Amino acid sequence: MIPFEFFFFFFVDVFASVVASLYNAVADQLRLKSNVETNHLTLRSQVASYLKDHRDDYLPFMTNDDGDMLDHGQISFSFKPPK
Repeated sequence: MIPFEFFFFFFVDVFASVVASLYNAVADQLRLKSNVETNHLTLRSQVASYLKDHRDDYLPFMTNDDGDMLDHGQISFSFKPPK
């Protein structure tokens, strides 16, 4: 039987790769369409900062598993780049 840890770390690795690809695609479009030079780590950090600064705009759309709206104490918009 394959250990749970294998599946967990595999999922985390795949998810991180997909997220990085999304931000790389957006960064590429910004470069091509708007002549804005950035990378996926900078863009991801900027998005987290924007969401944090405008959390009241997004909070009504964020719910827990029961469908109840989250409050300020239940959500965190932070991004720590990998080392």
